[in-house]
Amino acid sequence: MPSESSEKTRELTVFLFEKVGKAMDVLVTDPNDARHRVWSSAKYLLMLRSESAPDSVHEDIEWIRHMLLRHQAENGLDSLRVTFTRTRNTTASKIAERVFEVYIKLAKIVHEWR
Repeated sequence: MPSESSEKTRELTVFLFEKVGKAMDVLVTDPNDARHRVWSSAKYLLMLRSESAPDSVHEDIEWIRHMLLRHQAENGLDSLRVTFTRTRNTTASKIAERVFEVYIKLAKIVHEWR
């Protein structure tokens, strides 16, 4: 029987995989430009916490969160909105690419368990 901690690790990893999967769905199907697609997927991406992530995606998640929230809140706008207004499509594409990398890494982990 799996230990309670390993079961919790699996649950957290599956949760991360589901959220990244939802973000990927938005990134792939939203008809807008890369910048809008990334920010539409942010509601899922900001649910990700690196401290509960497998080591293989820990740094990726920290980087994604940093890129989504890298500018300070100002003029009544939150950090996410300020960052959105200052981000170019090329930067958003790099964020989307990193999200895809996380998705692939988590898919491999989850697939190995099945």
